[in-house]
Amino acid sequence: MTKKKLPPKYQEWIDARKAHKLSHAQIAMARELGMTPKSLRKLNSGRHHTWKLPLPQYLAECYEKRFGKTRPDEVLTIEQIAAKKKKRELERKAQKQAKKAELAETSEAQPQLEDQEPEKIPIEKTEVASKPSKPKASPDPRYHPILYTKAEKRKLHHLGGLLYTRNLDAALGRLRESFEAWHDGDIDGFELSEDIHHFYTGPSRELYKRFAHASTSCIENEIARGLYEEVLPWEEIPEEMVPRFEALVEGLRRWDEEEIPF
Repeated sequence: MTKKKLPPKYQEWIDARKAHKLSHAQIAMARELGMTPKSLRKLNSGRHHTWKLPLPQYLAECYEKRFGKTRPDEVLTIEQIAAKKKKRELERKAQKQAKKAELAETSEAQPQLEDQEPEKIPIEKTEVASKPSKPKASPDPRYHPILYTKAEKRKLHHLGGLLYTRNLDAALGRLRESFEAWHDGDIDGFELSEDIHHFYTGPSRELYKRFAHASTSCIENEIARGLYEEVLPWEEIPEEMVPRFEALVEGLRRWDEEEIPF
């Protein structure tokens, strides 16, 4: 029986773990620091880069400096993370199917009144019976704008600031690779200056536009995108906001899988 292959974004981490002889905790630290498997290859010290710290020691120092602790509170292997996400997707799919089946049973149980004539309401000559006003259907809070309280808005903007920082750190990590290449003599100062200019006019400016003066609804969409791309963990989302973000993340997943027509 052939072993099922993991998605590329998980398989790259497994290959990097084996290539650099890292532990599961060190891979977890690298992911939380916003690094990529490609950046680990650049940071790894080899025979020609004796001035560099060993990669495990470098990860431990960066993690302790950033988060104030020596290792993550919970360490999951890449295989466990992939299995957990797959299980969550299957549970959501099962819930949707169960909901559809329940709606189908409810519609079948309703009596068929098509052949019956509607009851006539007697109308007096002096008074005219007014049509009863239909109650407005309450909108589904998962798909309509929500009026958040001030406390909830503060939480959303705090999460937006955290997501901004992590995206900026990831972009700076890619710029760091250019500095490493310049230090190694692989590129000259002009190419390094061009990379710095591209960083300033590209990722740095784009992130500033997305987060600096964004409204609460825009921050909400950015947080949903961060959850979908696993930049932001679900554990940091307040419990009362989880259903809303689950619906937004599901919409992003369907959009990427082209289930929603343009």
